[in-house]
Amino acid sequence: MHIVADENMPALDDFERLGRVTRVDGRSLTRADLRDADILLVRSVTPVTEALLADTPVRFVGSATIGTDHVDLDALDRLGIAFACAPGCNARAVAEHVLQALLMASQHHGRPLRGSTPKSCVKTGCGHAGAATDPTRICTARPCTGFFNPVFPMHLILSL
Repeated sequence: MHIVADENMPALDDFERLGRVTRVDGRSLTRADLRDADILLVRSVTPVTEALLADTPVRFVGSATIGTDHVDLDALDRLGIAFACAPGCNARAVAEHVLQALLMASQHHGRPLRGSTPKSCVKTGCGHAGAATDPTRICTARPCTGFFNPVFPMHLILSL
């Protein structure tokens, strides 16, 4: 089995026990790269189109993403190519990030979350991540001893 995969995907070494793995630049993948591939593994940077896959031996496309905007699902269906992606794979991390932001805001404003009744609470999203941030599900989180997030803008948290 020949697997062609975006070189920036993690854990590609694990696939080597299944067959030959060829790592490619996902941004510049061409049909020529797929001339003898059975499986294509991509990220969202690779547009998966009928033009890319037509007349190739690819029979499965896997995307290490939660969405499918980069994949022509109708073309895959017409070509008889199976597809899988990873919806919900980051839901727990998003829930933990939201909880961390709430705890940082609580600490900054001197208002503990435990035992308090919030005046209002906004949950954005109703998919996997939105469901994972449901207060009834995230209250089982481990106690936190400190807060630091170099990605989330601190001024947004402190303005809550």
